Amino acid sequence: MYDYYAMEDKHHKFVRIANYRVNKAIDSVRSLTKLSNRYIYSYTEEDIAKIYDALTLELERSKRQFSTYRSGIPCEFKLDEVETVDIKGADQELKIFTSSGNP
Repeated sequence: MYDYYAMEDKHHKFVRIANYRVNKAIDSVRSLTKLSNRYIYSYTEEDIAKIYDALTLELERSKRQFSTYRSGIPCEFKLDEVETVDIKGADQELKIFTSSGNP
């Protein structure tokens, strides 16, 4: 039997997995829209800003991983725990969200 994945070159593997993961990420981001229903949920503009700041930060970290920069800072998002720090190489101040308060 022919094993396609064993013969797949690195770029084709990257494309295949990237397509899957990007579509999965897009679906997850789109699901956030469901939280906008004020009849079901209560939230503040600050809550929304924290959510989108966390997403922006993770996208920036991911993008940097494709360059020579490696931040190495683990992050877990918690809406009620926000610490503002300066990220080396960032054009603007970014917020880091951690469960322990320490980046």
